[in-house]
Amino acid sequence: MRKLSIKQKQVLEAIEFFINKNNYPPTLRELANMLKCDTRPVFEKLMVLEEKGYIKTTPSRARSIVILKKIK
Repeated sequence: MRKLSIKQKQVLEAIEFFINKNNYPPTLRELANMLKCDTRPVFEKLMVLEEKGYIKTTPSRARSIVILKKIK
């Protein structure tokens, strides 16, 4: 398994936190607001996390993030 960068880890931790708090996954905009950045960098990190096998998303569908692997 490929190692996560610091920013990728922050995004995954933010997703886990949001799901634990709300019992449903965040939208892209909610993640960007949590991380205080634009949606584009968050979208790019989500794509990398999916490529690395940490999450699964459904394109064009809000709140579709599913965590497949937690941070150790």
